[in-house]
Amino acid sequence: MNNRDMKKVTIASTIGILMASVLVCSIPTIVVASTPSAEAGPMGKILIDYSHGQYKASCAYLDQYLASNLTMMGFEVVFLWGGINSTILADADALILSKIWGTSNAFLPSEVSAVASWFNAGNKFLWVGGESDYVEPSGGQYINDNMTLILEAVGSHVYLEPTAVQDPVSNAGGTHRSIANVTTSNPNLAGIVEGVGTVLVHSPTLLYGSNSATPGENVSAVALETTSIEDVYVLLQHSKNGTIVDGDLQAPYAHTNSQRGEFASVAIETHAGTAGKGALVVSGGSPIGHYWPMTESNYSGYAGLDGMRFTKNLVMYGILHASTTPIGGKILVDYSHGQYKASCYSVDKRLYTSLFFMGYEVIQLWGGLNSTILSDAVGLILSKIWGTSNAFLPSEVSAVASWFNAGNKFLWVGGESDYVEPSGGQYINDNMTLILEAVGSHVYLEPTAVQDPVSNAGGTHRPIANVTGTDPYVASILNGVHNVLVHSPTLLYGSNSATPGENVSAVALETTSIEDVYVLLRHSKNGTIVDGDLQAPYAHTNSQRGEFVSVAMEVNAGSANTSVLVVSGGSPIGHYWPMIEDMYGGVIGLSGHYLLRQAIDFGVNLATPEPVTTTTITTTTTTTTGVTLPIDPMLLAAIGVGALVVIIIIIVVVRKR
Repeated sequence: MNNRDMKKVTIASTIGILMASVLVCSIPTIVVASTPSAEAGPMGKILIDYSHGQYKASCAYLDQYLASNLTMMGFEVVFLWGGINSTILADADALILSKIWGTSNAFLPSEVSAVASWFNAGNKFLWVGGESDYVEPSGGQYINDNMTLILEAVGSHVYLEPTAVQDPVSNAGGTHRSIANVTTSNPNLAGIVEGVGTVLVHSPTLLYGSNSATPGENVSAVALETTSIEDVYVLLQHSKNGTIVDGDLQAPYAHTNSQRGEFASVAIETHAGTAGKGALVVSGGSPIGHYWPMTESNYSGYAGLDGMRFTKNLVMYGILHASTTPIGGKILVDYSHGQYKASCYSVDKRLYTSLFFMGYEVIQLWGGLNSTILSDAVGLILSKIWGTSNAFLPSEVSAVASWFNAGNKFLWVGGESDYVEPSGGQYINDNMTLILEAVGSHVYLEPTAVQDPVSNAGGTHRPIANVTGTDPYVASILNGVHNVLVHSPTLLYGSNSATPGENVSAVALETTSIEDVYVLLRHSKNGTIVDGDLQAPYAHTNSQRGEFVSVAMEVNAGSANTSVLVVSGGSPIGHYWPMIEDMYGGVIGLSGHYLLRQAIDFGVNLATPEPVTTTTITTTTTTTTGVTLPIDPMLLAAIGVGALVVIIIIIVVVRKR
């Protein structure tokens, strides 16, 4: 099992806090979900370089706004004013290097070396921004020359063309103020560009690729619009009217002057750096600072720009990729039983992009469940069914049970309240219970509903669960988790029996512990059971109030005792509404995305341990007799005792008690 570092992130900028407060206070309908001060988030430290002329007073408010957004997302943000060195970089997870400004602000060789050593060590995120090559009367090629020093030092396969892009049609009041409006169609990257339509890229260049095992400036230069490079993904492109306007003696490497097209503006390289464990973003314009940052939302009369959303999404997913040591594998998400809803699907995509950057392959199922589809999957997410005609077939229940009970699998089963439709919604949990019983679950969905009159997203039926589990064993799952939307939910109960099932030795999980079952999330103390049908809850009573269990994990699950099961009283994805949402009903700062991706990663890593590598050692002995030397019995006994001790230690660590 791969352990995740637990990071307590502090707020780095007082100005950032003030700006976040101003943002919230200036929009009365927005509520920020409260975050415990001791739990600022697990995301890490981001350094933003201002040491090389990037600061400009007229742009600074945008940079601070970005910083406040990142802080609210759980990052610590630090602006650098005194240069870059190994000490400053030592505890940083990310570095944003926008283009330098001014020939006297060039990178020192020691700075280039420090950045390279830091990034190439692995598990780091780096953003390198560029500029056109004639942004000053004296020529601006020195800018990209400096940024190229960094790119070559970290072994980048993406570089900045020594030229400029202008757009006579898609621009913000000037051809040099290009508005890039073509985003990637790669479904794995949808979470980055969801809701992103137009991005200001002021006075930009374009990107090209170095399609070589030993990449560098103008080494096997290729146009990224037409040539794919492994692990390089173009995220944003200029409009079809993008035009190369080259004004100096240095011609572009992979393009030609006056060429027109949807040139690459922003790209990400995964598995970057010499360790193959970094994430590198390269952009033809400035993500922050001088002059003018891509985060702008309204420039020269052109409103509705999406650069802020794009930038913060890209930073989040890039750091996620860099900080994860993936075990990989295929995760199936079921949409075969009415879970799809168009308005929710854009939210679901965020989870899929997260899992992609964590090294997983995500497959969406639209045609039902069977043993063939399940055969090579390590994980399955079954959100609640929707519609009486979309019930699980007996063959589907059997296929899921056989797959899970064979061992080393991860399964998430989500439920719902029992009166989500006028005709009653108990059929939903009846179907989910068929799955839970088939896999021998000790956790079940109560046939009732939970509402919260205080902690909610604009309605009592939209509770915000805000009490997390306290067991250290699951602490890494709960890093940064403080407020999670659980829309129209039920609560969970336990089946405290060696032969568990629906209403078999039913117990309240708030008060009774079951071996190998861990509570991950509870409702607030104002959670209230509101039962509206003839079927009473099994381990609770109508009108009862308390911190009811919303999400629980069972380890050592299934008949093989090697699988992991998560059960939730609400939908992890899909209809209606997914727990991964970060803003709903006027409440911002929700953290369901942390819970889902961390629980899935924890569960898959626990259920599918790394294979043990065995090495056969052949010993050659010089002898003239041809007699095989016997093994010392005392040595065998010592080895046996040692192995027994190791096995006992492993069992103690893995088991809850």
